[in-house]
Amino acid sequence: DFPTQEWYRYLNCGYRVAVCGGTDKMGAYCPVGWMRTYALLESNRPLDYDDWAEAVRAGRTFSTTGPLIGLRADGRRVGDTIALNGSGGTIEVQASAESVWPLGGIEIVHNGRAVAEERGRHGTRQLRASANVRVERSGWLAARCSGQEGHPGSYIAAHTSPIYLKVGDTRSFDSSAGEHMLALVEGGIEYLNTLA
Repeated sequence: DFPTQEWYRYLNCGYRVAVCGGTDKMGAYCPVGWMRTYALLESNRPLDYDDWAEAVRAGRTFSTTGPLIGLRADGRRVGDTIALNGSGGTIEVQASAESVWPLGGIEIVHNGRAVAEERGRHGTRQLRASANVRVERSGWLAARCSGQEGHPGSYIAAHTSPIYLKVGDTRSFDSSAGEHMLALVEGGIEYLNTLA
């Protein structure tokens, strides 16, 4: 959807933006707590606000309307950075999701494109996807899942924060995403100068 694509543009321009958000009560269509964010705290640490905030700052999060989702790449977890030499390399990626409502699919996303997908059969409540992803430039990996089409719980979805990929001395930057973001800034300035 549009907000996800906007987030992908920021990631593709090298900004490290973890998923984090929640739900207020916008109307009868939206249950309280419908969208929520989970953060992975360090082992053997107390469950307190400071440790939770540190996990969010580190990007060890996923946002969900129900499913639990996880991602590993070469043994690393969301929020981590995988450093590769200047020629890049191949990364082994695993994603998993579980839900009380049936899942329609899970995808591994590399720089905004799905590079692996597993579809659920009717009633599937657990899904796993894996891929060997060829990485040639700096960027990111994430996982997302969605509900089963035609089911009353089809609205469910979840998305992990990224695992970042650093190839040699390069940084992640997508010129078309940068142009889009610049157009948004210029449009905002024009609005303020002429219509606001």
